[in-house]
Amino acid sequence: MANFTDLFAWFDRLGVTDSLLPFLLVFAIVFAVLQQIELFGTDKKNIHFVLALVMGLLFVIPHVTNTYPSGADPVEIINRAIPQVGIVVIAVIMVLLIVGVFGAKLDVKESPLAMVVVLLAFGLVIYIFGWAANWWGGASFPRWLGFLGNPETRAMLIILAVFLLIVFFIIGGGTKESRAKKGFGNVLDWFKSMLK
Repeated sequence: MANFTDLFAWFDRLGVTDSLLPFLLVFAIVFAVLQQIELFGTDKKNIHFVLALVMGLLFVIPHVTNTYPSGADPVEIINRAIPQVGIVVIAVIMVLLIVGVFGAKLDVKESPLAMVVVLLAFGLVIYIFGWAANWWGGASFPRWLGFLGNPETRAMLIILAVFLLIVFFIIGGGTKESRAKKGFGNVLDWFKSMLK
């Protein structure tokens, strides 16, 4: 009797994960970006389609023909990095869900820390792709983040982050609506007052 495990193994043997999915990913991203920026003018879907098709094929064909240099195959890098990015996205959604259960509304767009959140997310994605591309020389962290390799340090940082989140909710002050509107600004004010 066949099951989903056998079906996915069969898809893998067919080359779905090595050729079709990376092609569709590159094609969809390039096509969406071209549609959004309207580089060739409005209503030029045919040109955008052809360019996205060519870029997707140029991305995948060297992988299939094994002509990329060893360790520099972007399909392998994407296949290693995308699941890690997915884990980060799921973790962020779970944090927002947990915070929402307690009645808090986090609107990161209106927070003074919006740029910090964006930069942290960008840095995390760069780190994940750097790890997948082996930019850090086989280490799990770049040299300047080597201290994060210690499990005790990671645990301390997680405890500190949870503590700061709790402090954020305790010192929020004002009405529930004003706290939700102000966002993470309370934490910044608290840090400023602690540094004085």
